Amino acid sequence: MVSTGPGTHPHRRLPRVGRRHRVVARWGPMAVEGRRIGAATATEDGRSCGSLTTYGRPVDRAELERAGPALPGYLVGAIPDAPV
Repeated sequence: MVSTGPGTHPHRRLPRVGRRHRVVARWGPMAVEGRRIGAATATEDGRSCGSLTTYGRPVDRAELERAGPALPGYLVGAIPDAPV
């Protein structure tokens, strides 16, 4: 998946190092630009830190290889099955 089109990311405060914060991301509907992706982060007590809205589209390995630098194996290799 690659990000396409404009990405908006207004932020109110940066999460503090060593403090818990919550991140929620959601896939939205498909659009001409790709699938809409929205994410938001907040402090442990619920104060908003910021958000991100962008679009993503799937790519195959050949397109990644044509794009330029080689990616490390852990990014393009098979995803192992999760333990049960």
